[in-house]
This record gives sequence, C-alpha cells and structure tokens, in this order.
Amino acid sequence: MRKELLYLPILLAASGGPYLLQSGKPAADEEQTSTLTGLSGLMEDEAIDALPPPTLEPVNRLGTSITTAPLAGPPTSDFLEVFRFDVTPNWILQRWGRVTTALDAPGMQGLRTALVTGAQPSDVAGSLTYYFDHQQQVKRVSFQGTTGDPQRLVDSLTRAYGLRQKKSLLAGMYVSEWNGTVTSALRISQRPLISSGDNLATYDVMLELNLPTDYYQLSPEFQAALKHDFALPGQRVGSLPPSARRRSLIP
Repeated sequence: MRKELLYLPILLAASGGPYLLQSGKPAADEEQTSTLTGLSGLMEDEAIDALPPPTLEPVNRLGTSITTAPLAGPPTSDFLEVFRFDVTPNWILQRWGRVTTALDAPGMQGLRTALVTGAQPSDVAGSLTYYFDHQQQVKRVSFQGTTGDPQRLVDSLTRAYGLRQKKSLLAGMYVSEWNGTVTSALRISQRPLISSGDNLATYDVMLELNLPTDYYQLSPEFQAALKHDFALPGQRVGSLPPSARRRSLIP
C-alpha cells in the first residue's frame, strides 16, 4: 500500500485538482476545544487529563467525502473490478477514502476519485470518475492517468467492451461504435518524458466508456482528442477512416 501512495501527487495533478487537502484547524475541532475549556472551569478538583480525548468525525466540505478507506482504493488485479457500470454511490464511498463530486457532464453527476491498481508496470494510476443519471445508474466511466505497460489494460477492455483498434499515430487507439458513432474509446500515447524509476509513467491513458445508446456519446473533451488524433477536417466522430485496420502499435 505504501508503494501505491507514492503515486498520489500524480493522481491529484491528473484529476485537475478535485481533491481538497485538509489544512488548518477544522471548525468541529475548535468546538470540541472550547467545550473542554469550559469543562475545566467546572472541574477544578478533578483531573482533566483523565477525560477521554474527543472523537472528531471526518469533515465533509464542498462536496468532498472523507472516509477511512484507502485514498486510491485497494489494489486490484482485475481492471473490470473498477471499470464497470454496475456500481452504486455507496459502493464508491466505501471503497475509496476521498471522493469528490464532478459536475462537468450535463445531465449527469460524477463521483471522482484517485485510482492506483497496484505498483507493477501493467497497473494504472490516475483519476477515475463514475457518472450517474437521475436514477443513480452509471452511464459513463472515465479514467485519465498513466501506466508502464498498457497491454493488460488493452486485453481486458477489448474483451469486455468490444473495443477495436484503429489505425493511429498513437501507441494505441481502440473504439466501439453504436449506429456509426463512437461511444467508447481508449487512447494510449507515449509520454514525452519518461522516468526510468517510475514503473507507471511510460504511457498516458485516456479512457471513456459510455453505455451504447444514441443518447450517451463521447464527451466533448474526448471528441476533440479524436478529431486531433485522426486529423481529418470535417469528419464526424465515429465515422473513422474505412481503411483503418486492426494493427498493434504497442511494442
């Protein structure tokens, strides 16, 4: 677990700063201190240090939930344990120690957290977001982060979600389509600066899984990334080049 915590600074940067670090003295702490100070005046003949220390509940500020669960979640050898649609808000809050609400998807509410699946090169580290509709059903799963070896992630997601590789200048581009429109995509690119001492920082990973319907499509951010990658002016996202063939670009 200590190894996984080494990647938390990377996760906070990758997630756009959704995590609020505790600083200063919480208001609840001040109230407890004031209460104990008042008691000391009424109990001059008793030993105040005999009182048990006050128990403070975690502070919940600005939509951030803080629990005793691991900040980056428990390690997992199965990516499908986290990249899935059949989860609930309660399951997320129990699994991760810090969860932040995300309102960047119209019509949906996101729950965002840090994710470190392990410390091996084939693991991933980054920011994971589940997007729920008004019925508390997951409609989108989004991840942005890094990995040292993407092949295990690719194998898992292509089997589970039918992603198919497309010709690209990137290290890997995998998409699934619904009625001719790309609804889910996995984008893998080699990082411009690679540190030999960081097992999980060789490739950048951008993943978005949407339920295969006409209503839930790729986010504007991912659509813009696809248009840039394929560099085809006026091309509708989803109608990828017909000449694209499955080809492994990962060494």
